Amino acid sequence: MVGVNISGTHPERSLEGEPGRRRARTRVRNDGMLRASTVACLAESGWDAFSARGVAERSGLSYGAVYTRFEHLDDLVAIVWSELLLPALRASLEAAVGSVLEDPDEDRFVEAMEAFAHPSDELLAAMELIQAGMVDPRVALFVRDDVRELFAGIVGVGPARSPIEATAAATCTFVAIGLLLLARRSWAAGVVLDGELRRYHRALVAPTEAIETPRDRVAEFLYLYRFDTEDERLERVLQATAMSVGELGYHGTTIARICRIAGVSSGFVMGRFSSKAELFQRVTREMWGRGMAAIGEFIAGCAEEVGPALAEALAWREYQSPSITKMVVLVNETGRLAGFDPAVAAYVEAHEREVFSRLSGAGVTPFLLSEYALGNGLPLVSYFVPDVRDLPYACVTETLVTSAPH
Repeated sequence: MVGVNISGTHPERSLEGEPGRRRARTRVRNDGMLRASTVACLAESGWDAFSARGVAERSGLSYGAVYTRFEHLDDLVAIVWSELLLPALRASLEAAVGSVLEDPDEDRFVEAMEAFAHPSDELLAAMELIQAGMVDPRVALFVRDDVRELFAGIVGVGPARSPIEATAAATCTFVAIGLLLLARRSWAAGVVLDGELRRYHRALVAPTEAIETPRDRVAEFLYLYRFDTEDERLERVLQATAMSVGELGYHGTTIARICRIAGVSSGFVMGRFSSKAELFQRVTREMWGRGMAAIGEFIAGCAEEVGPALAEALAWREYQSPSITKMVVLVNETGRLAGFDPAVAAYVEAHEREVFSRLSGAGVTPFLLSEYALGNGLPLVSYFVPDVRDLPYACVTETLVTSAPH
């Protein structure tokens, strides 16, 4: 005779229930380990080096354990993006913008922006996927629309906010994203931003009137791929490299494609460059240096005619032009590779240090870091939300320019 089972379960099944629960707990624990390992691998090694084997080794699980749970590795990354990375980025941006518009608080603003300057693995991994999605269709499938929606919602262009409020939100987003983009640079590690961030907060919570940015001036240097080599074929090769990387990214660009676009033989290219990496280095080194110098000249020239505040607003608008999309992708791809490739990092950081020293006489300063962050974040945000280009930026540049230390 079978006795009464006070638990309410069948006596023969009760022994099977605990092993089943243990297996379920193990599965949940292993899934959590895979997600955490995915975040760490993306943050430390980047998308290009990301692999199932790397995730398995970091998590302590077998290689097969990854594919037992996920048919495709992209499925794991897509889940990590939607469940961990996107929420982390959204929360951080909302905290920064909220401390400007919803409940102005200087200390909270500094704390929120410092989270971008010294980011968590979740923020680093999120930015890596955003940048990778600009050149890799696989990543773009699950990242691009989310990023558009996120940035558009944070800025609030349209009925959500007034043009002045949207401008303050956009400026805050530009600097935050720019700081995140530069967080891997070695020269940025020791810069104390507290005072500079407080200067930004004061400007953003008290904007001036909305003056329309003039539309009759163009920063021509942003639209041209010139290398002044005095060798027509080499010039075409460098231009083809810049255009191809700006469209397909570094890894999607091949020597064969460059030669086809430039109309030269592979022998011509390989006779001058030992590898695609060396060719890419030549292109980015020249464009990096010329671009940083040219924007200063553009602002100075405009300032003589329209004043420094409107000149700064003009530069912001030009950096958001839809006509320079390939240039934006090229710059972002260079910066992304600098975070993981020692060779790219070496020449990018060396040139940046040189420019900062020339500008300040003492290397990078908090002001220069914030300016550089703004210049990096601004075109990336507008890449996803082109409408921000039409905001009245002079309402914040007026205060930022007059309060600048230089």
